[in-house]
Amino acid sequence: MQSAAVTVRAPAAVWATLKLQWQGNLRLQIGTAAIAWLVWLWACLVVLDQAKLLSAQAAADVEAAAQLRPALSQTEWPARADEMQRLLESARALQWTATSTGAAEAKLQDDLRAWATKAGLNVIELSVLPGAAVDAARGAAGASVRARLVTDLNRNALMAFLAQLQGAQPVVIVDTLKLRPAQTPARAELELRVQVRVRPSEEAGA
Repeated sequence: MQSAAVTVRAPAAVWATLKLQWQGNLRLQIGTAAIAWLVWLWACLVVLDQAKLLSAQAAADVEAAAQLRPALSQTEWPARADEMQRLLESARALQWTATSTGAAEAKLQDDLRAWATKAGLNVIELSVLPGAAVDAARGAAGASVRARLVTDLNRNALMAFLAQLQGAQPVVIVDTLKLRPAQTPARAELELRVQVRVRPSEEAGA
């Protein structure tokens, strides 16, 4: 029983001993106070750094909002979008519309032959140049259909033919025009191109 009582009183005795040492040891008091002061100073610095970080973030947010405000207040963006849409529609109006590149190639040959006949040109050769199928296989939005036309060199008829091309809608582009007066018979060689939008059959006539 006695040993048990000693064990119970031991913490109180230890505490009393530490208290006496604290009260009687000036260095210990100073050291403890210095440690407590350093801990307090470290805590203040941490709080100050956090405050600076939050302040910088708030300033950045305010600056970003100030930069966005003029853009949000501008009213020309809808007008620009409408203008771009009109330009897109105008560009599409210059393209041929067909259900397939093959259909576009056939139409181009038929139109070129009809225009040449109307202008009085004798068609010597009319063929489609390769390339449209490659564009379609690549998934291009538009395919270039090209043709080679060889006619006799009748200058007045050729000018009339070119005038028809100039007024054609959708547009037919003359990539090259070569006059060969020294050949027998004299001839003109043209390479022509159209841009084609391939659309499903139910939409091609829209």
